[in-house]
Amino acid sequence: MTISSESRRAGPFVGDGVVTQFPFDFKVFKAEDLALTAATGEEERALVIDVDYSVNLQPNQESDPGGTVTLFSPLPAGDKLVITSDMATLQLLDLTNMGGFYPRTINDALDRCVILIQQVKDGVSRSIKTAITSLELPEELKAELYAARDLAVEKGNEATGSATAAAGSATAASGSATAAAGSATAAAGSATAASG
Repeated sequence: MTISSESRRAGPFVGDGVVTQFPFDFKVFKAEDLALTAATGEEERALVIDVDYSVNLQPNQESDPGGTVTLFSPLPAGDKLVITSDMATLQLLDLTNMGGFYPRTINDALDRCVILIQQVKDGVSRSIKTAITSLELPEELKAELYAARDLAVEKGNEATGSATAAAGSATAASGSATAAAGSATAAAGSATAASG
């Protein structure tokens, strides 16, 4: 058969603290080929089959690929879940001379190759990349991006502190102006009384 979808991922699903079943629509050969990742904020954790979830595959993965994952506990509100595949990078087909040459066996082996390519493509698409002509390594670019983020947060905090201090100075200046106006009024009243 063919693999007609380039997607090897379902989600991210956002938890509501109630729902436990999540669908996926890509072909797998067995339930153990799936990989589930849950995240609370930026902290990700891998879920384990038969410990954290079970899988119900569609009976015919050729014409109706995918199935449903059932978590043993609801996904907490706000947490995220992604379902993807994590097939072992093995070549399991062994053709022998004068042996049977079954089309389904060949199709399954080619499907495995496409699935493995899709897994790599999914991982690469989420990676930091540099220009092909660049001498900078992706790790260096990542470090620069994190340093720029941290500097922006620091400067933002400084700006907030400066704004708070400026607001305090403005309040003090306003109080001084009010006191000066009161003094001027008192002085004018004294001048009026002295001339009278």
